[in-house]
Amino acid sequence: MTRVAIEIPDKLAARARAEGLLRPRVVRAMIEERLRRQAGRRLLKMADHLAAANPSKGFTSEQVRKDVQAEIAAVRASKSRKC
Repeated sequence: MTRVAIEIPDKLAARARAEGLLRPRVVRAMIEERLRRQAGRRLLKMADHLAAANPSKGFTSEQVRKDVQAEIAAVRASKSRKC
């Protein structure tokens, strides 16, 4: 397990503490969510590149993007049902 120390302004820390955001489990969940979002953005970017590289395959950039977004939504929905 890695321990992380951060420095933030006192007012921000007080607000975050009041909202319960400085608990390890909450911070871990926020980091995991951010990583999932970044991975999703990378997938969408790859989908755009795939569609652009294969126009003869009948894929449009928008269709590939919609398909990827639908798949991401399905994975998120299944994870939320498990919690």
